[in-house]
Amino acid sequence: MGFANGITPDRTIDGHDRGFTLLELIIVLMLIGLFMVVSIPALRNTLIDDPLKSTGRRLVGYIDGIRELAIREQKGYLIYIDIDGNSLRYLPESEAGKDDIEEPEKNLFSPTGDARLRSVWQKSDGSAGGGVFELWISGQGYLEKTVIHLEDDAGETLSLVVYPFLPGIEIRDGVYEPVQDDQ
Repeated sequence: MGFANGITPDRTIDGHDRGFTLLELIIVLMLIGLFMVVSIPALRNTLIDDPLKSTGRRLVGYIDGIRELAIREQKGYLIYIDIDGNSLRYLPESEAGKDDIEEPEKNLFSPTGDARLRSVWQKSDGSAGGGVFELWISGQGYLEKTVIHLEDDAGETLSLVVYPFLPGIEIRDGVYEPVQDDQ
């Protein structure tokens, strides 16, 4: 059965088959390959190999995990942020101040690579670049607004903004210190 104008669905007006030529397919594949060659290393460098951002993501997971633990167990936890020792650790509020804590290394977080803790800002205490800070998490997961600054050997900085009532932690490039109205 033919069509009135003599054109079948698989043929064009001039009688040639529809489709792409080999040259067109090769050009498209070369363009896709070129885009991948350019984009994959850039993506890998920014997401995977950057020790500062990697440490920031690990620290966000660490704090979120403690928040979830406090909510699940319905009891308060304390996070000790030791800037000079470049580490964080947490304890149940009931064990705070005890000298004979079992397995103190178990709850320890230390930045890896060339990333390190630079300073901490807390709403009640302000900002400081040394010492040990205590961050209390309630049994409902609430805590004081806190900003933790990370820095690498190249001088790049990253700020982790922990909000009192929001579950997520905001990651900002550079040093972020809340202004008076933002507190």
